[in-house]
Amino acid sequence: MRHKQKPTVTPVSEGTALEAERYTHPAFGNIAVTRCSSNPAQPMFGSDMCHTYYMNVRISTAHLDRHLNGDWIHADKTLMEFRISETQWAQMIASIGNGGGTPITLEYLAPQSGGDLPNIDPIHNMRSLFQQEFKQEIQGYMADAATLMLEMQTLVQAGKAGKTQLRELQAKVARFAEALPGNMKFIAEQFDETMERTVAAAKADINQHAQRTAQQYGLSADSMRNLTLEDNATPARPAAKRITRNR
Repeated sequence: MRHKQKPTVTPVSEGTALEAERYTHPAFGNIAVTRCSSNPAQPMFGSDMCHTYYMNVRISTAHLDRHLNGDWIHADKTLMEFRISETQWAQMIASIGNGGGTPITLEYLAPQSGGDLPNIDPIHNMRSLFQQEFKQEIQGYMADAATLMLEMQTLVQAGKAGKTQLRELQAKVARFAEALPGNMKFIAEQFDETMERTVAAAKADINQHAQRTAQQYGLSADSMRNLTLEDNATPARPAAKRITRNR
C-alpha cells in the first residue's frame, strides 16, 4: 500500500484581490480533451488512413487554489500529449475493461522522457502490402506443389513405391489440399476487415466535416442529419483460422 502525503499549503498573492491558499501535491493532475482539425490530415498509429479530425488529449500536473470560497484547479506542467482518431476514441469508450487497449499517437512526453516527438511516416500502403503478402503466399504454395510433383516423378521413374512412401506422399498432398483454401480465405477476410476499419474511419471524418459545415452555416438538425453518412453496422463474423503450411 502506498503511503499517504498531505498537500502542501502556500499563501499566494497576499494582500491583493487574488489572495489565495495554494495546495500542491505530487499526485494532483489534470486532463484536457480537445477536438482538433488539421490540414494536411494527420497519420495515426493503429489507423490505415490520415485524419482531418481527431481528439487531442493533454495530461498535466495541477494545483488547487482556495479563493473566493471556492476551489480553483489549474493545470501546470504538461506530462503527456497525444492524439487519437474519433473512431479510436469511440472504440476506447466501448471497450472499457475488455481487450488490450486502444492505439494512441504520442505527440509529447515530459522533457526527461523525450519532449516533442516526431510525426509518423506511414509504415505501408495496406492494399500494396496485402498484394505483396498474397503473392508471397501463392509463391510458397507453388513451390510446395513443385516439390510434390518432383517426389511423384521420382517414384514413377523408380518403377515401384512402398506403402510407407505412398502414405507419406498422400499425407503431404492432404495437408497441401487442406491448407490452400483455408489460408486463402484467411487472407481475404483479413483484407476485408482492414478495409472495413478504413471505411469506418473515413465515415467518421466525413460526418464530422458535414456537421461542422452545417453548424457553420446555421443549418437545422434535420439538415445536419441529411448531410451525415448513415453508419450501417456490419454484423460480426467468426474469426478465420490460419492453417500452418507444412513443407
